[in-house]
Amino acid sequence: MKFIVFSAMLVALTWLTPPPVLGGEAWSLEFEESQAAAKAQGKDMLIDFGGSDWCLPCRWLKDRVFSKPEFVERAGREFVLVDIDLPMTNRIPISADRKQRYEKLQKRYGITTFPTVVLATPDGRPYARTTYREAIQTPEAYWKYLEPLRERGRRLSEALTRAETLQGRERAEALADGLAEVDPRFVPRFYGEQVAALRAAALLDPTGYLGFLDGRRALDEFQADLDLRSGAIDPAAVDTMIDRVKLRGESFQEAMVLRAAGEVLAGEDRRALRTLAAVLDAQPTRTRFDRGDFVPLDAATIAMVRRRITEGEAESSGEVALYYALHRIFEFDMPNPYEVSCGGAFRPNVRVREVIGDRYGRALIRSTEGLRGEARARALAKGLEGTFFPARGSIREIVIDLVPSLVGKETAKAILPVGLMNYTQWID
Repeated sequence: MKFIVFSAMLVALTWLTPPPVLGGEAWSLEFEESQAAAKAQGKDMLIDFGGSDWCLPCRWLKDRVFSKPEFVERAGREFVLVDIDLPMTNRIPISADRKQRYEKLQKRYGITTFPTVVLATPDGRPYARTTYREAIQTPEAYWKYLEPLRERGRRLSEALTRAETLQGRERAEALADGLAEVDPRFVPRFYGEQVAALRAAALLDPTGYLGFLDGRRALDEFQADLDLRSGAIDPAAVDTMIDRVKLRGESFQEAMVLRAAGEVLAGEDRRALRTLAAVLDAQPTRTRFDRGDFVPLDAATIAMVRRRITEGEAESSGEVALYYALHRIFEFDMPNPYEVSCGGAFRPNVRVREVIGDRYGRALIRSTEGLRGEARARALAKGLEGTFFPARGSIREIVIDLVPSLVGKETAKAILPVGLMNYTQWID
């Protein structure tokens, strides 16, 4: 399941026992001390940004992985471990000074979703980030998942060291090789000197990395300026940004997903399907700098999304199939690298899922108007199978009002789906 859980939904949770703060001998609670230790020991840093008294995935990551001795022992040999846990309640005591330091660190590293796990060089320069992964539940599995990210740090160090001995095109290639290992969201803040050296070494950007970086920066700035409350996304503005910076590869694909979201919000649902098809068509344009960190498409996912698009475009299938296809694509099939996390970082499916849900519910109601009694109730219930909608709008109307009014509450509970979303829990 690919969706973001906003922090406001999790703040209301209460815990039976206080959530853990790692700290102790293995995990440090102080960044500056950790950085000094990393330099002295020649180790990279693993920094866990979280809030375990309000963010459920943060607590899962601590409980299931980071607190386990088998993970701590192995990770401690490779990393200096840092726990930046910023609580919102008094269930975890934290001094005002430490709270201020943690807030500054979050801002410095650009942390907007939680948990965010940052891997950084001994001097604190980050090169990779990840989060809680729903499919990874054991310390051993999570460590295996981290190993390729750790390799990026090694390749980064080797490439930047090699670049110091080179000039011209060769220096540019080595610098691009190194910077390509870094999450591009970190590059402007932490690797400005290397970017300037790359520009100076080869003014015409023979590696293509500078164009890639400029595109990612433009896309990130565009998303940062969006009004998340209104959910407004102007598809024409997305097109202008794509043309202005000549987006390609994964950056182009992410922008097109954004464009499709804007089209859904504007009621241009079938056009959104065509835009999503363009996302898939652009897969061959990815360069060596596109690692799937933003739109992690693989062959199986591409095949699935194409099938959904075909089903949604079929004129004979009507609006129910159209909105079901859009729901599945935005909620499940189009990958989201954050999976389950807390925070306000923009992802297109966050704003479109509620809109699609209401339209799907309206289409489902209309499509069953010719039925009566239990037959209609069962048709409505069947239409909710394989969906994950919030209790809003027409979906709420179907579950709480319409189906129970047709067959009674007890029968409604018996026929409504309980798979991805347990709709029976909505009924009193």
